[in-house]
Amino acid sequence: MEQGGFLVAAYDHIRRTVTTDQVNRFKVNNLFGIENDPPVAALAIVNMIFRGDGKNNLREGNCFTTHLATATANGYASASYVGNTTAGHEPITRILMNPPFKNQNNGVEEYLFVTRALEFMPAGGLLFSLLPLDCMFGANDEKIWRESELLAKHTLRAVITFPDELFYPAAMKQVIGVVIRKGFPHPANQPVFWARVANDGHIKVKSKRLLASEMRPPRHCDNDLPTLLPLLRNFLNHPESVSVNEPMLCKTAPIDFSDPLLEMLPEAYLDGPPITEQVIEDEIDRLMRETAAFAIRHPSLRGRQ
Repeated sequence: MEQGGFLVAAYDHIRRTVTTDQVNRFKVNNLFGIENDPPVAALAIVNMIFRGDGKNNLREGNCFTTHLATATANGYASASYVGNTTAGHEPITRILMNPPFKNQNNGVEEYLFVTRALEFMPAGGLLFSLLPLDCMFGANDEKIWRESELLAKHTLRAVITFPDELFYPAAMKQVIGVVIRKGFPHPANQPVFWARVANDGHIKVKSKRLLASEMRPPRHCDNDLPTLLPLLRNFLNHPESVSVNEPMLCKTAPIDFSDPLLEMLPEAYLDGPPITEQVIEDEIDRLMRETAAFAIRHPSLRGRQ
């Protein structure tokens, strides 16, 4: 987690959509977080307290050695931290995560956090995770994970690339988001929602990325998310019947299993913009100008066949 960002977003979403009693029950019994970095964990707790959640289930700890099991609280489904995980008692139905990106001080591969998170879930649960781009196209251990773990055991629902500087200035890696359904091997003909967020409404100001619409005075910046998110939600709710194709933005299509590298990047699946007469004319004009410029620079080649 980044100072509880995903917890905050989940909690705020619930507060906007359900009754006060349901919110109070949710924040006590159904919101859990694990953070290994003590300062970040402390800030996450403070962020949640500021939002009225003083009894959250956020723990400072290592997700690989921290375990959760199903429980009940006042007759409602919940979870509890336990010493060991017991098969058949996985309590978490939805996971939102941003694993620590590998660097010289951290040798844990990012996709291993996804594998571990899925162990918290029963079959049918949905996971969303941010990952470095190379997890979905790397040809070495990443490809083995995609084949033998991700697709062999689970269903890939969506893959979304984000702007290059999503975490600027904290991290400069290209970031991709994946949605995975736990526990059902991926069928060969199963459509996947492929999407590319070229713009997210943020701009760089003094080494920070800020939402342009919330600046004073507000600034304009293109934002693909308002168009993309309803399409994604609709597909996730009806993955067998919803078909989408918005050139350069998103498309539903099965994975190309004929690709020997099994690269799963949206850019390989999205359609380009429609070709109009104006586009053709502009391209012809560009080629003629380049040809004329080349001929001027190289007069000795004129007249050759």
